Amino acid sequence: MIKAGTCSAYSFSNFIKRNSLFLKTKGLCSVIPSSSSLQLHSHLNLDYFVSALIVALNSCSRVSYCQAIHARVIKSVNYRHGFIGDQLVTNYVILGYPEDAQTLFDEMPEKDLVSWNSLISGITNDKGALSEGKCIHAFAAKLGMLNEVKIANALLNMYGKSGYLLRACSLFEATLWHNLVSWNSMIAIYVQNELAEESLGVFVTMRRAGVEFDHATMLTVLQACENLGFRNLAGCIHGLVLRSGLTANVSAATALLNLYAKLGCLPASSKVFGEIIYPDKVAWTAMLAGYPVHGYGKDAIKLFEVMVRNGVRPDHVTFTHLLSACSHSGLVNEGKHYFKIMSEVYGVEGKLDHYSCMVDLLGRSGLLNDASDMIRCMPMEPSSGVWGALLGACRVYGNTELAKEVAERLFSIDPSDARNYIMLSNIYSAAGLWRDASKVRALMKERSQQNTWM
Repeated sequence: MIKAGTCSAYSFSNFIKRNSLFLKTKGLCSVIPSSSSLQLHSHLNLDYFVSALIVALNSCSRVSYCQAIHARVIKSVNYRHGFIGDQLVTNYVILGYPEDAQTLFDEMPEKDLVSWNSLISGITNDKGALSEGKCIHAFAAKLGMLNEVKIANALLNMYGKSGYLLRACSLFEATLWHNLVSWNSMIAIYVQNELAEESLGVFVTMRRAGVEFDHATMLTVLQACENLGFRNLAGCIHGLVLRSGLTANVSAATALLNLYAKLGCLPASSKVFGEIIYPDKVAWTAMLAGYPVHGYGKDAIKLFEVMVRNGVRPDHVTFTHLLSACSHSGLVNEGKHYFKIMSEVYGVEGKLDHYSCMVDLLGRSGLLNDASDMIRCMPMEPSSGVWGALLGACRVYGNTELAKEVAERLFSIDPSDARNYIMLSNIYSAAGLWRDASKVRALMKERSQQNTWM
């Protein structure tokens, strides 16, 4: 921590001069007086001046700037009160100095909700500072502050993000008052810890307590339903969404249609999508993503064309789903067309996922040489997934020569992955090349022993 008197008016003035470019980029020069000793004019609001500097420095990665401001504040105003102290606490935790933030916080005789939230929220984003968070929890409990629902919620969020489920549950149960944020946080914490059933149990308890849910609640509940994979449960949640009018919320409706799509209920997914008055790109993409795995390539293409006609510009994620739909449906010409116009018409540069889809499409269709050429033309290093897709195609079409070449690439990427050896051995066996198959098995065993020894 920096102490009063450690930074003179002269040194602070030099700090301002040395960092004038930084201040210009933040648009703050207009509030800094030109006097070399930084004597503030009477018409300048000092609180506004200092707070504006601190807010600007929040995005800076150097704590020395914050310390210089802090020293000047100590000499100029009662920094332990009001929003200036809160801003300093926030700035220290953002810059990764939770200990300094807590020391400053401890020196503030009058702590309001903003002060507590500033410190706890900062610690929430710094898992290494959880011990400080536990101390704050104990301090807040001692002062009887846990009945302040905002403070309790901030602590709940801290424990949830840090993976301390039991502490979060204990805090939730010990808190007398819960608002919607409290319930939403607890539901989300269970989902984040892969306890979908428990999260739905909290949701049911919340409903019985007469608390109305919002779109944030639904987003988390729908995630829980997706994790469980229950179609009937999805229908029940859909009914709640309809009765609450949340289908008008694009985010909630998109989550619902995404749930139906992943459960294989494409008619229901399409119905939800049709009820969205103004679908955004995320909604269009979510609907498009439901088609590939179910083999509805032509429907995906139709949806894509309607999306473009509605003025929604596709991005790299959109094309990943579109090319995947072409791949799963064997639409070679269509896949080649959209891969071509992706960059030429829409300015979307091909990424690894796009090339992977194309290799899969060509391989599934028996165009093994085209798929191999596609890999060699990739502007980035092919991943094991790309080579693996081609090896799988070699197995289907019995191309032992290309399979050997592809397998050697995979062996060099990850010599310990037994799946590639087994795949090549099976390809040789299917072709009656028993001696080659035996050699591959022996090589797999040898490299496995080498890895075990290492």
